[in-house]
Amino acid sequence: PFNVFTIGKDPETLVSSTGGLQIKPHYDFSNHPHIDILCIPGGLGTRVIMKETQDGAYFQWISKAFPKASLVFSVCTGSLVL
Repeated sequence: PFNVFTIGKDPETLVSSTGGLQIKPHYDFSNHPHIDILCIPGGLGTRVIMKETQDGAYFQWISKAFPKASLVFSVCTGSLVL
């Protein structure tokens, strides 16, 4: 069985997707369980991450999580984040 969960910079901040779907992260960057399969989704949100210049939190977290996961993949423009 899989333990599917979402991770965000702030678990109290909803992530809005195209079409209005909102996702509330289960965990933040510091308190999530071990990740076996890491999926970096694509879409308009990747542009926000690519422009991030203040603290680099997304890139720092991905660079730490990437080597610990058994499988890492991206969807569409998520590859730009990797």
